[in-house]
Amino acid sequence: MEREWKETLVNGMNPEWKDLAIEIGVDEEYMRSVKEFYDVMVPEEVSSKSVGDCGSSPQ
Repeated sequence: MEREWKETLVNGMNPEWKDLAIEIGVDEEYMRSVKEFYDVMVPEEVSSKSVGDCGSSPQ
Protein backbone atom coordinates (compact mmCIF):
# COMPACT_ATOMS: atom_id res chain seq x y z
CA MET A 1 0.00 0.00 0.00
CA GLU A 2 2.76 2.48 0.92
CA ARG A 3 4.59 1.87 -2.36
CA GLU A 4 1.42 2.49 -4.39
CA TRP A 5 1.02 5.88 -2.71
CA LYS A 6 4.63 6.78 -3.54
CA GLU A 7 4.28 5.69 -7.15
CA THR A 8 1.08 7.71 -7.51
CA LEU A 9 2.86 10.78 -6.13
CA VAL A 10 5.82 10.38 -8.51
CA ASN A 11 3.56 9.69 -11.49
CA GLY A 12 1.63 12.87 -10.74
CA MET A 13 4.71 15.08 -10.47
CA ASN A 14 7.16 13.31 -12.80
CA PRO A 15 5.21 10.98 -15.11
CA GLU A 16 8.24 10.23 -17.28
CA TRP A 17 10.32 9.34 -14.17
CA LYS A 18 13.13 11.65 -15.29
CA ASP A 19 16.25 11.74 -13.10
CA LEU A 20 15.96 15.16 -11.48
CA ALA A 21 19.35 15.13 -9.74
CA ILE A 22 21.01 17.46 -12.27
CA GLU A 23 18.30 20.07 -11.67
CA ILE A 24 19.33 20.31 -8.00
CA GLY A 25 23.06 20.38 -8.71
CA VAL A 26 23.99 16.73 -8.41
CA ASP A 27 26.56 15.87 -11.06
CA GLU A 28 29.36 13.31 -11.40
CA GLU A 29 31.85 15.51 -9.52
CA TYR A 30 29.42 15.92 -6.61
CA MET A 31 28.72 12.18 -6.47
CA ARG A 32 32.45 11.41 -6.54
CA SER A 33 33.06 13.77 -3.61
CA VAL A 34 30.20 12.19 -1.62
CA LYS A 35 31.60 8.71 -2.28
CA GLU A 36 35.09 9.79 -1.21
CA PHE A 37 33.70 11.32 1.98
CA TYR A 38 31.61 8.22 2.69
CA ASP A 39 34.57 5.90 2.06
CA VAL A 40 36.65 7.81 4.61
CA MET A 41 33.92 8.22 7.24
CA VAL A 42 32.28 4.77 7.18
CA PRO A 43 34.18 1.57 7.96
CA GLU A 44 34.29 -0.94 5.09
CA GLU A 45 32.30 -3.64 6.91
CA VAL A 46 29.43 -1.20 7.54
CA SER A 47 29.36 0.34 4.06
CA SER A 48 29.32 -3.02 2.27
CA LYS A 49 26.25 -4.10 4.26
CA SER A 50 24.21 -0.95 3.78
CA VAL A 51 24.92 0.05 0.18
CA GLY A 52 21.62 0.35 -1.64
CA ASP A 53 19.56 -0.26 1.47
CA CYS A 54 16.91 2.43 1.70
CA GLY A 55 14.69 0.35 3.93
CA SER A 56 11.90 0.03 1.38
CA SER A 57 12.50 -3.56 0.32
CA PRO A 58 14.37 -6.61 1.58
CA GLN A 59 17.80 -7.22 0.14
